[in-house]
Amino acid sequence: MKRLLKNNWLIRTGVPVLVGVLVASMPLLADEFYLVTGGRLIGDLVNPDQSPRTHYEIQTAHGRLVLDKKQVERVIVKPVALKQYEQAVTKVKNTVAGHWEMAQKCSQAELWPQRDFHLEQLLKLDPDHEEARRSLGYTQIDNRWQRTDVWLRQQGYVRYKKRWRLPQEIAAEMAAEKRLQEEVQLKVQINRWRTTIVKGRSGSDQAMRELEAIDNPLAAPILARWLGQKNEPRMLKLIYVDLLSKLSGPVAVDALVDRVMQDRDEQVQEVCLEQLRKWKSRRAIVAFVIQLQSSNNMEINQAGYALGQIGHTDAIVPLIDALTSKHKIQIGNPNQINAGFSPTGSGGLGVGGRPKIIEREVQNKRVHGGLSLLVPDGINYGFNKAGWKNWYAETNTPQEVNLRRTD
Repeated sequence: MKRLLKNNWLIRTGVPVLVGVLVASMPLLADEFYLVTGGRLIGDLVNPDQSPRTHYEIQTAHGRLVLDKKQVERVIVKPVALKQYEQAVTKVKNTVAGHWEMAQKCSQAELWPQRDFHLEQLLKLDPDHEEARRSLGYTQIDNRWQRTDVWLRQQGYVRYKKRWRLPQEIAAEMAAEKRLQEEVQLKVQINRWRTTIVKGRSGSDQAMRELEAIDNPLAAPILARWLGQKNEPRMLKLIYVDLLSKLSGPVAVDALVDRVMQDRDEQVQEVCLEQLRKWKSRRAIVAFVIQLQSSNNMEINQAGYALGQIGHTDAIVPLIDALTSKHKIQIGNPNQINAGFSPTGSGGLGVGGRPKIIEREVQNKRVHGGLSLLVPDGINYGFNKAGWKNWYAETNTPQEVNLRRTD
């Protein structure tokens, strides 16, 4: 726009006059002045840069008129580029070249309706003008020019957020947006109730009742996040577990599994494990089996204990494999002073040597305990993996059946 005004190209263009058609189709516009008396005046504002505004100087078809600011209620000032266009439009030749040139100038000035008008006039003269067709949104479909928007609507598409979308896509996106808004509102509400309870503010009893009454599945991720907070009060954690138990679903299962493995409060661990036992959740079983492969010996034992408590026999083989595990440990302390004797036999004190990292196989007692809960009474091979695997193979091998006929 600034480039247009600087060059003043529309005023200086010298194309010949197009009589009648353009004047009738594109009526010339001027500034509009709405008066406090209810009237309207059409003309060009001569003093647009006056500041502060005290009066309006207006050039009308019958001469110049001056109005006090108080006489004018509202002014619609036409852009300068549009005024320049109006001065040039009647000089456009009614030819392909004439309309194409003016359409290009309108594009530079961002006068889009005027640009489209000239492109449409051009197509009346040359229906196969490819650049004009594409500028107006046409594309070739089945060897004929069609408006892209019209064709897309015929195919069932809808214009939504500046894109052509199928109604199903729009419905899904709107549902997702609504869900997100509900989640945000629910998160704010739960946080408010929690803060009121933790700080013992007025209304904490009502906040507790509201919190315990939650039944919206969208609350599961929010409750799971608070359940995982390190210093969250036990009272609230137990409420979260109870609510997640009612809501169920993958988010709830994952949250309870996480607390069984990570929570420092044994009561919280046991409450979570009891719910997973009731569900006999296969998702939880898979999660605990994966934990059996941990490099942390404590995590392996905790996962083994949990699998035994859930009580599903699918965990037997993974538990057998986890009866013992290898871990790297450090021995020796460089800061430790040791009493000893020198190779020559003289006694003395010495500083410990460099620490060493060794790999050691350890027995996982809680894994063994979990395994014992899943096998018949009296079956016990201790930490002998080979013995357990032989027993399992024999127990789960189908008996040979003689299918031959006997007379």
